[in-house]
This record gives sequence, C-alpha cells and structure tokens, in this order.
Amino acid sequence: MARSSVLSLALALLSSLCTAQQPKATNAKLVPRSATAGLEQELNTIMRADAGPAWVGYTVPVVPGERHMCCFDSNRFKHDAGCCGGCNLENESGGQFIGKSRDCQQLEAPKTFFVLLRTNNHQVGRAKAFSVDCGLDAGGLTLYWLGEARSAESIALLEKLVGRFQNASDEETAQDAISAMALHADAAADAALDRLVARDKPAEVREHAAFWLGTSRGHHGFEVLRQLIRGNESEDTMEQFVFAISESNDPEAQPELIRLARQDARSEVREKALFWLAQRAGKKIGSVITDAAEKDPDTDVKKKAVFALTQMPNDEGVPLLIGVARNNRNSVVRKEAIFWLGQSGDSRALDYIESILAK
Repeated sequence: MARSSVLSLALALLSSLCTAQQPKATNAKLVPRSATAGLEQELNTIMRADAGPAWVGYTVPVVPGERHMCCFDSNRFKHDAGCCGGCNLENESGGQFIGKSRDCQQLEAPKTFFVLLRTNNHQVGRAKAFSVDCGLDAGGLTLYWLGEARSAESIALLEKLVGRFQNASDEETAQDAISAMALHADAAADAALDRLVARDKPAEVREHAAFWLGTSRGHHGFEVLRQLIRGNESEDTMEQFVFAISESNDPEAQPELIRLARQDARSEVREKALFWLAQRAGKKIGSVITDAAEKDPDTDVKKKAVFALTQMPNDEGVPLLIGVARNNRNSVVRKEAIFWLGQSGDSRALDYIESILAK
C-alpha cells in the first residue's frame, strides 16, 4: 500500500476515534477499528477474522428527547460507571430498558447513542442500543469499536438483521433490532419502520414497529398509525396501533384518540381509545370518557368507559365516577361505577356509598 494511502487510512481512523464518543467499557479488550469504508463491509471483515464471541460497536446520531438506554440492574454499576449505571452485556439478568432515568439528570440530552452487535460463529446474533451514559461490561470479550457510522448504513444493516431474526422466530432479538433502528435521527428509519408495519410482516414485528413509530418518529409516525387504524386489522393488532398513537407526542395524537373514542364505528377501538385517554388524564379527557359512559350505543363500551375513569388520578377520577353513579341513565353502568368506587378506597367514594346505604 502506498505511503499516502496508509497515512490517509490512519488519519481517517484517528478522526473517527477522536470525534466519536467511546463507551465506558470495563472487562473488555477494546480494539479500535473504523467504519469509514462501510459499516457492513467492516463488520464482515471482523467476523471473517474472528469467529467470536465478540462485540462490535459504533455510534450514530439519536432522535431528540430524553432517552436513557441501560439495564434494570444497573445500580450495581454505579460505583464504576457513574450515576447512570451500566449493563453486563453477557449477563443481562435484570433486562434492558429504554426510557427516562430518575437517577440520571443531564443538562443536555446526548446527541448520539451506541449500537452494539454480538457476533458468534461468523454472524450477528444480537443487536442492542445503549445511551452514551450507560457503562458496559463486556464479560471479558473483545469489543471492536468502529467509532462513527453512517446512519443510513446502520439502518439498512439493522433492517436486514430484523428479517433474519424474524425468520428464525427470534421475536425478542428482532424487537431489539427494531428498537435500535427507530432511535436513529435519520429519515431512513421512517422508511424502514414503514416497511416493517406492512401487512406482509409478522404481527409481532408490525406491533413493535408501530410502537416505535408512535414513540420516536414524530408526525410521520403519527400519520402512518392514523392510516393503519383506519384499515381493516385484527382486534389484537388494532389494539397495539391505538396504544402506539397514545404514546405519540405529536400535537394531533390526543385529538385523534378523542375522535376514535367518540366516532369510530368499531366498539373495540372506542374501548381502547377510552382506556389510553384515561392514562393521559385531564379535565378535557374526563369529559370525553364520561360522555362515552352516557352516550355510547354499546353497553360494554359504557362499562369500559367507567373502568377508564378508574385509571385517572383519584383527584380527577373519583368525582367523575360519583357523577356517573348518580346520574347515568343505564342501571348497569351505575352499578359498575359504584363497584369501582368501592374498590378505590377514596374517602369521597366511601362517603357517597354510605349516603346510598343510609337512604
């Protein structure tokens, strides 16, 4: 190789290592590499040379928002990895989570996250996402660190892995790869998730992709879910699509849930929309639920509306339940409200029940 080519490759590797944040890795043999020539190409080069087991990791930009990706048993890492804990890659006894961390308060949300691939027998067996604040214990294995990777290449690789994992009926591993894909701050992730919610995909893949369309893909994700719900889906799949919309922070998501609760022709959709509206309780939502308890043409939906009121905080739900118990014209619905008031243990509910018994 010409001296200039060697120098260029060395500078590219140095640049990648300097600009990309490395994980807080312990119990690992850290081997720096570069994804400059292509992510999948470099991964295949590593797997040809090392049969594994080993880990290959890289960093890519993350979608905006507070997202802590670590392990449930991360407290035992606090001494070594800082407040945000860590994961034992070879023994995730507590399981992994992606969400907000009460223990980790950061002035600014990270702009990147880590994707780690576990290789063995010359192929990838797992794909995991970790936030940059999560310490990683590699269990004594080699960790090939590629630095920055191109988002589009990462998404394409992960989508290919999802297909392989689902064909092997490895649902959990496929879901991990979908989660990692959905966290990329790149429009290519929108297109990949759109393909994964298509009707030709297994129900479990569609439902997990729908969840991430709701939680991480903004208005695009919301619009895709809205169209899916308007289609002809199985009840279980439809339930997951309604849940996914309830998880969206798009300004149009809550009005769409209200529309579904009030107007959708399918009783099961109205029921699920009412339930998830109750999880985002407020005066506006309470009126939608009590309105359903009074006016929905299906008594089962009325009963589900009463149950939805029990999911609201007591200072909001109990007065509404008392109102239903007092005023609803359907005796079955009134009895349902009284039953749930009795389960609440709230002093106002007990006072109301006592007033009925005193008559």
